[in-house]
Amino acid sequence: MPKIRWTLDQKKHHVAAWRTSGLTREQYCDLYDIRNVAVSSH
Repeated sequence: MPKIRWTLDQKKHHVAAWRTSGLTREQYCDLYDIRNVAVSSH
C-alpha cells in the first residue's frame, strides 16, 4: 500500500480538529483511521 502524503493544509485541518475534539491523539487517529501521522503539539 502506498504511503499517503499529506498536504500542509490537511495536516493543519486535522491538528485543529483533534485539538477541539477533546479526544486523545490515539482516539482521534482511530476514529479517522489515520496511521503513522505525527500530530504536533505546537
